Amino acid sequence: MTKARYGMYCGIIFCLFSYGTQYFLGEVDAADELKYAGDDFKSVSQVNFDRGRIVYYSKNIEVCNR
Repeated sequence: MTKARYGMYCGIIFCLFSYGTQYFLGEVDAADELKYAGDDFKSVSQVNFDRGRIVYYSKNIEVCNR
């Protein structure tokens, strides 16, 4: 009986943790600008994958091809 109760409590804690992180943290939107450590970064591209996405930011405002 104690193993079943322990498993139930672990399941409840896991569900609360999952819901809490999704509700409070959520997903970050790829904005046009990002301010980090006093610097401004521009969103230059976004790549989507099956398990998520990667957003690339850069401080460059011009493209330089050499």
